[in-house]
This record gives sequence, C-alpha cells and structure tokens, in this order.
Amino acid sequence: MPASAGTALAAFGAIFLLTGQAGPSASADLRGAGGGDRGGGVGGEKVQFAAAQAVIVQRCATCHAAKPTDPAFPAAPLGVRLDTPESILTLAARIEARAVIQKSMPLANKTQMTESERELLGRWIAQGAEGK
Repeated sequence: MPASAGTALAAFGAIFLLTGQAGPSASADLRGAGGGDRGGGVGGEKVQFAAAQAVIVQRCATCHAAKPTDPAFPAAPLGVRLDTPESILTLAARIEARAVIQKSMPLANKTQMTESERELLGRWIAQGAEGK
C-alpha cells in the first residue's frame, strides 16, 4: 500500500473514531469543532446557561424532575433530576455522556431532541458548563 493511501486510511479511521461518522460530514464536523464561522467549538460563540437549560427542561426534565410530567414515570428514573440549575450543573458530565456522546437519552428520543440541541449542549459543556 502506498504511503499516501495508508495515511488517508489512517485519517479516515481517526475521523470515524472521533466522530462515529464516516464520509464528508465527519470531516465537516471536525472543521467546525475548532470554532470557525459555524461557531461550533469551544472557541465559537459562547453558549449561555439559559439556552442549555431550556433544552434540558424541554427534552430531559419531563422525566428527570421531582414531579415528572411524563405519565410513564411517577418519579425521576434512577433518581436523576435535571429540574434545577444546581442539578444541571452537577450532572453536566452525565448529560454530555448520555445525551451528547452516546445519544441514549432521551430514551428512544421520546422528546425528539434534535441534533442541533445535542450540539448546543456539547458546546456548552466544552466551554466549561458555566451556570447562570
């Protein structure tokens, strides 16, 4: 295998491992991660806590609250509550893991969290998950 082909294959593998995607959209995502004109990365436009909180209230707190509004849950699953600023800040790493990276929450995407909402949460967390 020529060196250039091996380098290209290694780059493709790195993109897939970092993003879980293959193809042009993966490299576009990596370009945006630096905070270019898309405002996508840590250096991009600052994501305010209020914006992150609005997504979490709409998409997560229907189940993860002291009194869930989703009739399927009489109490917050696993006791995880995301209905106060303090709990959101405390659980930012868990939000990142489940909603941004794994995309396993919301469960079966029951509240229809959009990819742009996941990206917003990811940027807020990457920028330090600052509150208020």
